[in-house]
Amino acid sequence: MEIQSVLDQLDQLFVQKKLAEVEPFLTGRLQVALEEGDAGSALTLMNELAGFYRSVSQPEKSLEAAEQALSAVSLMKLSGTAPHATTLLNAATAYRAAGDLTRALSLYQEAFQIFRSLGVEKEYPMAGLLNNMSQVYQTLNRHNDAIFCLNQAMEILTALSDAEVEIATTHSNLALSLLSMGQAEEAKKHLEQAIALFESQPGPRDAHYGAALAALAELSYRTGDFSGAVDFYERALAEIRESFGENNDYRITEKNLELAKKAWEENQKK
Repeated sequence: MEIQSVLDQLDQLFVQKKLAEVEPFLTGRLQVALEEGDAGSALTLMNELAGFYRSVSQPEKSLEAAEQALSAVSLMKLSGTAPHATTLLNAATAYRAAGDLTRALSLYQEAFQIFRSLGVEKEYPMAGLLNNMSQVYQTLNRHNDAIFCLNQAMEILTALSDAEVEIATTHSNLALSLLSMGQAEEAKKHLEQAIALFESQPGPRDAHYGAALAALAELSYRTGDFSGAVDFYERALAEIRESFGENNDYRITEKNLELAKKAWEENQKK
C-alpha cells in the first residue's frame, strides 16, 4: 500500500470538510492493509482512526483504536522507535479526551523519553507532544506546568520553517492558561497573534482556528465585552461544526454562547 497516497486522500477529505466519508475511508484502507500484511501502513491507519474518533467525540472507539495500535507496536517489536513514540502520543491524547488524565500523562511522559532518546527533542513531534501535554496540565489547573511545556514548544517551533499553524496553536494554548491565571492582557496578546497567524494562511482555515476564536470569546466574556463574546462564539461554532461536526467542543461552545447572549441581554437592560 502506498500509505502516503492514502494520507494525502485523507487530508483532502478533511480540507473539503467531508467528515462523513472519513470513517469508511480509514476502516476500508485499514482492512486492505491487514489483508496485504502491510503492518506499517496498518499501524499508521490505526493511529489516524484514533485521532479521528477523538476529534468527533467518540471516546470509546478512539481508545479501542489507540489500544489496537499499541498492541501492534508490541507485535511488530517497535519498542523505543519513532512509530512507538507517535503511537504513545496519539493514545495519550485519546485518553486525555476520554478524561483519564493519569493514563494520558503517563503515556505522554513515555513518549517524551523516547523522542529525547532518539534525538528529536527539537523537532515537530516533540512540540506537538508538549502542546498536548499542556492540555492535561490545564485540565488539572496546573497552569505553571502547562506554560512551561508551551514555552518549550514555542522555542522548538520558532526555530523551524513552515510552522505558522503550530505556532498559532501554541499561542492559543498559552492564552488559555494565562486567562485562567487572571492575566487577561497577556492572554489577549497571544490570542491576537494566534488569530492573525491562522487568518494569514492560504486555503481553508485550520481546524484549530475555531478553538482560538472560542478562547477569544471567553476572554471577551470575562472582561465584560458580552457583544464581542457573542460574535466570537458564533464564529467559533461555525468553524468547529465545519471541522469536526457537533462534537463535545461544539456543545460546550454552544452553551457558552447562550451564557454570553444572556449576559449581553441583561447588560442592555441596565
